[in-house]
Amino acid sequence: MKKKLLLALLLASPVMALKGVVKVLEAPILHENNDDGIILQEVRKGRVIFINENSLENSYYYKTVTRDGRDGFIHKDYVKLIYKDVNELDDNIAVVDDPTDYIIDEPLPERYPFASRRTNKAMLNFNYGQGISSSYDYSQSREREQINNAAAMELKYLRRAKFDLENRFYYGFHLGARTGRNEFQLASEVFSTESHLTISSGPIVSYTFYRNVGFEIDTSFQFSFNFHKNYVKLEDIPNQELEERGFSGFSLSGTLSTVFIHKEILNNRNLDFIHGPAINFNLPYSLKGSAEADIPALWSDTNFDVESEATFAYLVGILYRY
Repeated sequence: MKKKLLLALLLASPVMALKGVVKVLEAPILHENNDDGIILQEVRKGRVIFINENSLENSYYYKTVTRDGRDGFIHKDYVKLIYKDVNELDDNIAVVDDPTDYIIDEPLPERYPFASRRTNKAMLNFNYGQGISSSYDYSQSREREQINNAAAMELKYLRRAKFDLENRFYYGFHLGARTGRNEFQLASEVFSTESHLTISSGPIVSYTFYRNVGFEIDTSFQFSFNFHKNYVKLEDIPNQELEERGFSGFSLSGTLSTVFIHKEILNNRNLDFIHGPAINFNLPYSLKGSAEADIPALWSDTNFDVESEATFAYLVGILYRY
């Protein structure tokens, strides 16, 4: 009875003479005429509501009433006014992009409502750290040496192990290259420059032992098959003699690293920033000369022997999940 009386009063009132039909899926009636207003009621598409004529000049909101008689405001874009004349042609009932429509179009996406898990990782990182300190076995004593740092670049591909339901254990392979340069001054004013190039490839495994919404910590171990190409240039200043020789060979090594992962950089949910320390374990190896020496007096051995040692580096790069 009260509801019928309220509607009769609204129809009789000159300030509530207009009606409107809701044209979005679910339009909110707000306590105030702004987006931050408290929602008093939500009106479904196709329902007819009353509009206060005094609010027609408002830029964004119509004044209306809720079903329990409270004053409220509804966005103009959500309502089509009913004039019952040609004025209705100025406002289309159809809404192209309905901001209130939460219904998912059919057919539903595969595996809905579960999002597909990104189970692959591609990584690109740059390493900078200690270089190999072993040098060619010179016949003269070394009076001065400069062991420089080495720089490296690595590409890695990893995928989640099928038995891992927590998305923590990954395995894959890596490919990388490292360069370095050392300098020595020998007795009798003989100077040496050693240039190192290493191409590496092999398997890699990683495990995520800490994770939150925006940050992860991984630990990984990679085993490497290495190809080395070293060049040694000797310059005898007093005798004005200069010769450069190449040495090549293979070796095995391993790298243990801890990777700090900052998720979703550049507003991209698939792209992460990575950095962290790494320690390289290098097994001993021997490199053979590519040709006989033209100046035998400068050289003491046909091989370039490298001792086992551990070197430290720091990596910086990006990780892409897909």
